[in-house]
Amino acid sequence: MAVILPTCKIQTTHPAYDVFLLDKRFAILRSLVLMEIKQILTHHKPDAIFASDDLTAILIMKVARELDIQIPQDLKVIGYDGTQFIETYTPELTTIQQPLEDIAILMVDLLLQKIEGKKVATTGYFLPVSLHSGKSV
Repeated sequence: MAVILPTCKIQTTHPAYDVFLLDKRFAILRSLVLMEIKQILTHHKPDAIFASDDLTAILIMKVARELDIQIPQDLKVIGYDGTQFIETYTPELTTIQQPLEDIAILMVDLLLQKIEGKKVATTGYFLPVSLHSGKSV
């Protein structure tokens, strides 16, 4: 059984006030995420997990190691982002790499078109991704 693990995002509106709340929420959120990962690994015993981002994938691998679950023998983990940070500091993680530079170029181009008053499509943009083969699969 494979599991796709979603992540939560926190949006702030008042930077001066929300910085404190964001830190507090992150600590609570991180604890909840760790508990959820632990519950999934112990109760559902998945063969593989595709995380919605690399940091969640790293947390999954951390919890799996604490539970003596062998990666990739017992559990395969794939992340999603593939940033340079992950490639440098966690090369063992298999991840889907987004074309960040292409995304940035496209966003700037669309923004400039919008500023010029041109009509811009909001859907239908497809950019290639690639697989960074680590040792977690």
